[in-house]
Amino acid sequence: SSHQYKFIKSKHKVATVNRRGVLFTVPRLHQQTLNTVTIHLGEETFKRITALPNEYGGRVVLTAFGRYILHTYNVEDIEIVLSHSRNIKKGMAYSFMEPWLGTGLLISTGNKWHRRRKILTPAFHFDILKSFLKVFEEQSKSLVEGLRQLNKGGTDVVDVIPFISDYMLYAICETAMGIKLDSDTSETKIEYKKAILDIGSIVMQRLTTIYLHNDIIFNLHPLGRRFAKCLDKVHSFADNVIMERKKAYGTEQNGGSKRRLALLDLLLEAERKGEIDLEGIREEVNTFMFEGHDTTAIALSFGIMLLADHEEVQVKLLSCFLFIFFIIWLSITHR
Repeated sequence: SSHQYKFIKSKHKVATVNRRGVLFTVPRLHQQTLNTVTIHLGEETFKRITALPNEYGGRVVLTAFGRYILHTYNVEDIEIVLSHSRNIKKGMAYSFMEPWLGTGLLISTGNKWHRRRKILTPAFHFDILKSFLKVFEEQSKSLVEGLRQLNKGGTDVVDVIPFISDYMLYAICETAMGIKLDSDTSETKIEYKKAILDIGSIVMQRLTTIYLHNDIIFNLHPLGRRFAKCLDKVHSFADNVIMERKKAYGTEQNGGSKRRLALLDLLLEAERKGEIDLEGIREEVNTFMFEGHDTTAIALSFGIMLLADHEEVQVKLLSCFLFIFFIIWLSITHR
């Protein structure tokens, strides 16, 4: 058996061996098809990619510039990949984010990944997450109110991804770092929020522009120079927040008021024990700032898209909510 997917190339198919030692073959798309997928990005490409499992089954291999990329669509296959604790090395695209995130939990592998995960796991204890429910509620209400204001202003079509990303960023800032970006209008924090969103956009533009994969070309390109400016703002802001929190941490440990912080507190405690340095704290703070808002925003956006495509599910959800609210109303009125 193998701990990784290994490709055995042939003219029309690729055989792979997964970690359970199961050998299976999957169709390999013709190189011309892949070039179309890679270069001509847009709605048609999205439709083409999403149609692949219907044409070729749950396992599809794409070839690009000599690289074989296995796409798995089966729940069983995905479970093998996601549940494995050793095969955690990310693809080339993640290297584009390393100047921003360093080798934090998202990008690191091996012993470093295990050490960092051990430090951060307590931050996601159920009791700690419950203490942040108020933040989630506040940001959810603000998001809905923001949509209402757009509707009142005559906006019929909203690009939900950047809109939702804003509120997810506010939530992760308040819970993980203890700062309120939504209520703070200072120049530094506004620039930080914009830089975070710009970096995500730049990384995606670089990923979809083949010649910018080269570091030298990218650094000389206007997009690379813009990326460098964004990095300066993000790192400077994160460092200032860490240092301010570090100063307050000692006071709170000696009986001061405890703020709603979990992740950053754990990192500072680990630094006190010699388990991580300041650069490591910065890596994890930047990593969770990105992971905490981007993944959630994308998931919610896809959820909204599915609800829009399936109105019958909207009706079911509305019925469930009305029933729940009715039960709550009855319990309150009959006390």
